[in-house]
This record gives sequence, structure tokens and C-alpha cells, in this order.
Amino acid sequence: MRHPATMPGAGDECTWPAFAMLPCDPRAPATSEELSDAMEVCSELRLWLRVADAAIVRSDMIGFRAAMQTAQRYLSGMAF
Repeated sequence: MRHPATMPGAGDECTWPAFAMLPCDPRAPATSEELSDAMEVCSELRLWLRVADAAIVRSDMIGFRAAMQTAQRYLSGMAF
């Protein structure tokens, strides 16, 4: 019988659940620069879509157009 000090515990790697692509999981592969850039583009677009959506809620068509034009200019400068 093994001594309790040598048995795997809660922090030991062999007791971890199956890999689930969680951001802080040390088994997660490093994010490539291309993927990181794509995530930043999506984040920026979500920002401008939220601004446009808020303008619609306020019935502010000028604000809506401005937000959508900004998003369009942002996308037009991209090379995919």
C-alpha cells in the first residue's frame, strides 16, 4: 500500500477532468497570432454593433449610421 503523501491529490495533473479548451488550462495550446488577430477583429466589430444597436433603441438613425460606417471602414481595411 502506498503512503497517502504519494497518492495523487486534487492539484495533480492525473486528477484533472478531460481537456475542455478552458482559457487557463495549462494543456491548452498557445493561441496563434493569426487567431489572436481574428479575435480582436471580432471584438471590435461586436463593439460597433453594440453601439449601433443602442442607437436603434434610442431611435437615433444618425448614431446608427455612424456606428455602421465605422464598422464598415474598419472591415474595408482588413485583408483576410
